[in-house]
Amino acid sequence: MVLQRWLRKEGYTDNLHEYSPQFHQCWNPDRILRHDGNDAHCSWNSSDKALPNLKFMRIAFLGDSRVRDIYSSLKSLLSGQPYERNSPHWDLEYRSGPPNNVILEFFWLPLPNENVTKLIRHWVSQRVSPTPATIVPNIIFYGTGAHFILASGHNGLRQFTVQLETLATQFKELSRVSHTVWIPILPILRTNPTPEKGSNQHRIDALAQRYGRRFVAVAKAHDLPLWDEAYRIAAARLEDFRDMRHLNVPLLQTLTCRLVNAINSNACQHG
Repeated sequence: MVLQRWLRKEGYTDNLHEYSPQFHQCWNPDRILRHDGNDAHCSWNSSDKALPNLKFMRIAFLGDSRVRDIYSSLKSLLSGQPYERNSPHWDLEYRSGPPNNVILEFFWLPLPNENVTKLIRHWVSQRVSPTPATIVPNIIFYGTGAHFILASGHNGLRQFTVQLETLATQFKELSRVSHTVWIPILPILRTNPTPEKGSNQHRIDALAQRYGRRFVAVAKAHDLPLWDEAYRIAAARLEDFRDMRHLNVPLLQTLTCRLVNAINSNACQHG
């Protein structure tokens, strides 16, 4: 049995038992995720195992196209339908319907700006409710960086940090009504990937790595949960990128299985 750490957050305590009691009493982002190294048990062709463990959950993804790809991959797993590559720059939603009533949401927010702030303030202002109809998601995943790096380059790192610091404070407030998880800036390649395993390691863009380290530093400074395993998996499988920024379906499926297994483990739904 291989032990994998899914999230890292020191000193995490939970005082939100009034919100979705069963989930919050069990959730612990610092919990060790047990994983046997084989993602086949994720039952990719059947949602029978995945759906019951996510029952009545509302999961939101905020960010750019790479976050949207993870949303689409999870939608594929839960619906049992083939992965559909979405390219529109707008919000998306998937509802599994009865009896599981899982809701997935994607919010197109590629930059760390006032649009993210508006959504956070909207959620924070909502009355907390333990029912599936609550507006506030149970878990909120946030990832950004790629668009900012491409638009601002070396000169934008300071501004990126300032804007992230502002958002981190707001996400900390949001964590009182939901569980928030930041997704590290996944690798960006300097050239298109090649199929030979290991031949792409030197092609990770150095500037993207600088932005990525800053992203992680801000998250840790504000004690925000960070899905650090996502970066490690992606960086080890650069041959599974479909272009310089986006992941191919097999790599997305691996990340999705890890994500679902982590949620299942934390939700105390195993017998």
